[in-house]
Amino acid sequence: MKTGKLAMTGAMVLALALGVMPVQGKEVKTDTAPEMYRTVQEMGQALASYPAVKKLALDPYKSEAEEGTYVIPGLNRSASLNLSGKPASCRTMTPQGITETDKYLLISAYCHDHIHHSVIWVLDKQTHDYVRTVVLEGMPHTGSIAWDRNRNVIWVATHEHGKATASAIPAEVLDTATEQKAVAWDRTFELEGLPVDSCLCMDGDYLVAGSFEKTGDVHIRWYEVDDKGLHGGEEKIHPGASRKFGANLQGIAVVDDHILTAASDGPNLASTLSVFPKDMKDLDKASAVVTLPPRLEQISVSLSGSRLYANFESAASAYRDEGVVVDRILSLDLDKVLREAA
Repeated sequence: MKTGKLAMTGAMVLALALGVMPVQGKEVKTDTAPEMYRTVQEMGQALASYPAVKKLALDPYKSEAEEGTYVIPGLNRSASLNLSGKPASCRTMTPQGITETDKYLLISAYCHDHIHHSVIWVLDKQTHDYVRTVVLEGMPHTGSIAWDRNRNVIWVATHEHGKATASAIPAEVLDTATEQKAVAWDRTFELEGLPVDSCLCMDGDYLVAGSFEKTGDVHIRWYEVDDKGLHGGEEKIHPGASRKFGANLQGIAVVDDHILTAASDGPNLASTLSVFPKDMKDLDKASAVVTLPPRLEQISVSLSGSRLYANFESAASAYRDEGVVVDRILSLDLDKVLREAA
């Protein structure tokens, strides 16, 4: 009897170490309460040292929905799958990407401990309520995401097998996915000309991708994806136009005649949101630079063209004790941002 208890204890320790401890189905869920601040006004007070947040995003007299902010779900616990492909709760999900479809706001996240599948959290665009968690195939360090409205697919920066890759899933799965099974990739393409891709966005019919590097020039490249290529043909997409950018690139957005970039690295470096003319060959002299809290990840233009969503990873379990924390998606007034560059 004693030997059996010791064996069971050893198995439990091993399971915990691997993050595959069996759980009851009802325990596998995504928490939806704010991780750090009870209200958006409370968060605004915590971010008082960043005046651009109040100027561009937060009004102390408006409600969450009126602000346009969204609580990031799953920071304490998110539904996912473990190494064995079984439903499991992940407590180390780290937000990365953000995009908007006609119905939803989507937030991508990866497991910081690399023992659970990456996910996309689906939120109702109108009510701001959590809808469901979409579990992604495999365990890539999922980065930016982008809705390709012309093809109705969601592009995900997956950078698998040490290469820059973009994977696509049909947008229809957002309505039907369950937390019990991973959504398979429709196609995965190698993005030629990039060492790795952490940033994605759409520019009309083009997929735009860039890489995070701490030093040197980062190339941002435009990729033309025709319908034939999406549903057959090569496993690579060849780049067209490109731009140079400095270090620490985390996000890209293209709107009208402007390219916007998000750059950050660690808790002690304030994030920068920069605006460049779209026809600038090397993105080395911004028309405007906005200082935001640390650990800014992807930025994304709303379908209306009036808002710029900003996603931060600072409220993830790995980083929330470092200092300044943003546990919501900020919705910046894009017109004000662009006026700074005028």
